[in-house]
Amino acid sequence: MRRTAVVAVSLSALAAAIVTATLGVLPGLAAALVATVASAFLLREPQHPLARVAEVLRAFAQGDVRRRLYLGSEGEERLVNEALDELEAEMRLLTGDRTRLLVLLDELDEAILLVGEDHRVSLHNRAAARLFGRQELRGVHIFSALPEREVLRLLDEAEPGPARRRRFRLEGRSYEAAAQPLPGRGEVLLVVRDRTEEERLQRMRSDFVANASHELRTPLALLSGYAEALLDPEVSREEVRRFAEVIGREAARLARLIDDLLTLSQAEAQGSIPVEALLVAPCLARVLARILPKAAGRRIRLRLEGKLSARCLASAAALESVLLNLLDNAVRHSPEGGKVWVRVVARDGRVALQVVDEGEGIAPGELARIFERFYRVDKSHRRGGAGLGLAIARHLAEAMGGRITVQSELGKGSTFTLELACDEGEDEGGGGLSPSREE
Repeated sequence: MRRTAVVAVSLSALAAAIVTATLGVLPGLAAALVATVASAFLLREPQHPLARVAEVLRAFAQGDVRRRLYLGSEGEERLVNEALDELEAEMRLLTGDRTRLLVLLDELDEAILLVGEDHRVSLHNRAAARLFGRQELRGVHIFSALPEREVLRLLDEAEPGPARRRRFRLEGRSYEAAAQPLPGRGEVLLVVRDRTEEERLQRMRSDFVANASHELRTPLALLSGYAEALLDPEVSREEVRRFAEVIGREAARLARLIDDLLTLSQAEAQGSIPVEALLVAPCLARVLARILPKAAGRRIRLRLEGKLSARCLASAAALESVLLNLLDNAVRHSPEGGKVWVRVVARDGRVALQVVDEGEGIAPGELARIFERFYRVDKSHRRGGAGLGLAIARHLAEAMGGRITVQSELGKGSTFTLELACDEGEDEGGGGLSPSREE
């Protein structure tokens, strides 16, 4: 009698139940529904209507969403198939949403992982694969991919509410991890972000503010002090003249600092600078005319070598600014009576302008920082300058599509190389300069 009651269940009611239970579900839930139907209506007759419904639902769970039911009863069949049409449409919509979500996750810079209760990864994006150096992380224990105890504790302590966060260092880099449990799934969403570059930039910003404040405060303090001294009626004419010279010198220093800051700001904001084909020699001649008085004051000889007839793709103003900064740096760091070389090398479609000095050299640990704003190798500030020249030179070089590199050895000097694209045209005249010329 009980079996007869089961068989007599209306297919219309079953169709309604299918619509209600399956709208908005994923294939995994459809599989659960199949299991429920199969267990509730365990029938041995393969042609029984309910067995056919179970067969169609099982096909849905396996991805065959185009399967339909054929019962021979038009009314009941139509109701069930309409429910299946709605289920197919919803599943396709959910599948599309899932695909778009996975694409979106893959475009994120943060590593995103789903981690189960056994600490194994069930899903991850491309950033996670890059971060951990593995193509596939599914099934991998999180500690194997990320050997950090803090992460395991973070996963175990994750609870509903605001995501828990931990910072840690691994192999010299700084990371931040956040964990958030997914309701009802027993999995934890783990987001790992590499903060190394962010922290470096933050340190640079802090250093910039501190250094800029110091550089501005020093001349302003001198200006204020000497201006106050001038108000003393007992100051002699000779002292007035000396105080005025100091005020003029510090005002000029302040003006140079502000000009450098503006130049650096413009170079960083420009991104790229329009370039044109230029002869190297005329640019060098103009720069040498400006640096020669300073070099002569320290009895430093400037020597030109190489292919002075070379042409490069650059902005004349930016190129001269870069060369002036490099030569000024070389003259300041060279011993009195020394030499500074300017070499021009053209090969492989590039023009290399090298500035070589005989200074004290740069320690290997400082080479990576010398292009930072306000960074000085000479911490005593005895050589003058605000530490902005090389930062300006690097930004202008990159804006022209070039680059600056440095090689140095303590006690032997440094070589700064500016590389730019080469123009194929050539002028055999040296723009007033000749190879191996000494200024």
